[in-house]
Amino acid sequence: MEDVLSIKVRIAGRDYPAKVSAEEESYLREAGRLINERMRLYRERGFREDQDILTMVAIDSIVAQLKGDEYKDQLQTMVTERISRLDKLVTSVITP
Repeated sequence: MEDVLSIKVRIAGRDYPAKVSAEEESYLREAGRLINERMRLYRERGFREDQDILTMVAIDSIVAQLKGDEYKDQLQTMVTERISRLDKLVTSVITP
């Protein structure tokens, strides 16, 4: 069984406890660091309320995820099409 770590991640000045696997710990800590960094950037743009700032960070994160998902789907389609073309080419060469 995988070891579970109890950690705290500080976001917007508050500690959030989490139980994570050792392999997930670095991801959670990096996520907390990135959230705080994005919050700092929004503060520099004039946002003041943590709720507004966290909402903007959440929107940014979801938009980035949606773009990444779309790119992944396009890439997967392109790879599938190329493999299909290669398969047809190889089949035409090896089939008598």
